[in-house]
Amino acid sequence: MELCFAPTLDEDGRRFIRQMRRAGSSRSALSALGSLTSSIRGFVWVEQDEIVGNLNLLAVRVRGQRAYLVANVSVHPDFRGRGIAHQMTRAAISMAETNSVRRMWLQVDENNLIAQQLYRDYDFVEQARRTLWHSRPELSQVKIPPSVKVKPARAADWRQQRHWLNRFYGPEVRWNLPFQMQVYAPGLIGGLLRLLGEQKIRQWSAFHRGEWIGSLTWQSSYAMADWLWLAAPPEKRSLAILSLIPQAYQDLRNANLLRPGRTLAVNFPAGDSAETFEAVGFAHHNTLIWMERVEA
Repeated sequence: MELCFAPTLDEDGRRFIRQMRRAGSSRSALSALGSLTSSIRGFVWVEQDEIVGNLNLLAVRVRGQRAYLVANVSVHPDFRGRGIAHQMTRAAISMAETNSVRRMWLQVDENNLIAQQLYRDYDFVEQARRTLWHSRPELSQVKIPPSVKVKPARAADWRQQRHWLNRFYGPEVRWNLPFQMQVYAPGLIGGLLRLLGEQKIRQWSAFHRGEWIGSLTWQSSYAMADWLWLAAPPEKRSLAILSLIPQAYQDLRNANLLRPGRTLAVNFPAGDSAETFEAVGFAHHNTLIWMERVEA
């Protein structure tokens, strides 16, 4: 996995590899992974007592139904072109059928055309295409447009905010993101969930000449990047991004909520507002195609 994914691994990916190594060499480390390991299945391909291929199957729930997430499909470069990935994928589909799991999901890099064709051969169909953006250090130098006022989000903004959050983070992708709509909602239930939750939440709304143009939610994370969830209509989206993200970054720094070395992450529909995210100080990390296979 490390060999195959080295060009795209971020710090969280490298940390996951280190955890796998410790788990593989220590029974206590493996036990510490607890429920994570109990939900992981999969296959390896062995040649002359060496593992040269890997595929993991993770049990998940999508839209309330059981599903498998196919992950970490990797074949040693010296053994590619021999159909190993095909045979591991076929074995994964067979395991799903044996366990009466009708739905399977996976994510594949948009630049990996060979893998995309492999999955299409097994009836996986594209459902979404998402880009992950990470903040760069120059984000702190971005100036907020003077015609926009950014304030803490109000209950009155929630109806529009919820509408656009649902548009950007629909059920076809929400299941595999740390996105929690109820936690962001105003009122008693949302407040209670935020109070009891382990993650910190902050929210802002932007107004252009008194008109709401978007809202932004910051959500802390145990990973190397905290999450930003954006809600804004298309005609005001660029202005909202250019205003909300710099203000959020400034407020979070002033409140000591951004630890040194950490970044901010945005998961967004591929191609949407790409130039604006770059202008506000974000860099493209990857674009993944989300594909689903449903057994007839």
